[in-house]
Amino acid sequence: VEGLGTRFVDPLKGLNLMPFLDSLIRESLYWPNCLTSTERSFGAVPSLLGSLPYAERGFTFQDTLPEHLNLIHILNENDYCTGYFYGQGAWFHRKDHFLRFSGIDFIFDNSSFSGGYNKIVVGKDRFFWGYNDLDLFRQSFEVLDTLPKQPLFSTYFTGSTHAPFLIPDEDRY
Repeated sequence: VEGLGTRFVDPLKGLNLMPFLDSLIRESLYWPNCLTSTERSFGAVPSLLGSLPYAERGFTFQDTLPEHLNLIHILNENDYCTGYFYGQGAWFHRKDHFLRFSGIDFIFDNSSFSGGYNKIVVGKDRFFWGYNDLDLFRQSFEVLDTLPKQPLFSTYFTGSTHAPFLIPDEDRY
């Protein structure tokens, strides 16, 4: 989750900012102390999926990716369907380059959304940023229902906790 650290998971002045997330900790893989090998979120994908080093300027930015083994390779070899869900553009920071090199079965990003979801448009030039996390998950459930029945590994790269912080129904929160 982009920008989601313990300051969001732990209660703040007695208020749980992420309801029910603390219950997922008891049912998931959870690291209370984690050191990243990257300075920015683009490095998280190769780091988490392959324990890959940052490299000179970020693993995904290398002109030619070196041969390596990562979780996507291993799961594909074991008949898993592998997918990547992202509310923004997978081209950003060449995440798509890394994922395709890894043999991912599908990439679902902001260019893949069906109608009915609200686009995040920012700035004077009205740049299409993507979709918020709630819509990302809603759309992904529609996609998951169409997949063949086989083991599945889906990676979600969320972005609502990243600038420009445009959250629907903001007054509610």
